[in-house]
Amino acid sequence: MGRIVNLKNYITGEMIPSFVSVDKVTNELVSMRASSVQIPDEIKGVKLNKEQKQALREGKGVFLENMISNRKNPFSATVQVNADKKSLEFIYPNAKQSQEQGQKQTQQNSLVTSDGVTIPKSISGIELSRQQQQDLVNDKTIFVAGLKDKRGVEYDAYIQVNHDKKKLGFYSDNPSFDRSAVKEITPASKNRTQVAVNSEGKTNEATKKVKEPLKKGQDKPTEKQKTKQDKKEKQEQTDKPKQSRGRKR
Repeated sequence: MGRIVNLKNYITGEMIPSFVSVDKVTNELVSMRASSVQIPDEIKGVKLNKEQKQALREGKGVFLENMISNRKNPFSATVQVNADKKSLEFIYPNAKQSQEQGQKQTQQNSLVTSDGVTIPKSISGIELSRQQQQDLVNDKTIFVAGLKDKRGVEYDAYIQVNHDKKKLGFYSDNPSFDRSAVKEITPASKNRTQVAVNSEGKTNEATKKVKEPLKKGQDKPTEKQKTKQDKKEKQEQTDKPKQSRGRKR
């Protein structure tokens, strides 16, 4: 019916929200409690958003594109609860209906740039906020974490509209970041010794005999390093050969 109806239990008088369908063999009406339907998070490889799940719970049909069949072939169809089958069913439209429904679904869930690039509501299972969608329309760069590639491996990416290719571009670095405009970074005063010794190869009188890299903010040996340094110097003095004074005649 495309909606939920209240059916009365004439024994108890209870009104029961139900799905109603027609048995295709007997032409009889068949009902099913709405509460007994389980709406999955994903149908044939296509993840459902909150709006799509709610539409199915209300008995409405939801058009899904690029689902994957058991034979690994992509297909599109309207998905709807069928009380007769007591499960979801696929309704296959003709080519014209498929195109019209697909366009309608796209318009409801997506924004489009002035040159026709569609901004989806979700990418690789990650739902974009309306602000993120609007930022992409306005040629801004967004950052999305937890995306999944075709092998299911997670990755993070900066996303920006590629107007030349008429699609979204995915980047490991921020494409809007202008490195030429970055000035030389001066470390905080407490970290200057550390940066100079560790990164620039410079020496510091207090730490010149410390072999390991300096810690954050360090500008002199730690107690442990100083003890180790004194012990080494003392050992070197002990091991140093005594100068010969020559033989008396």
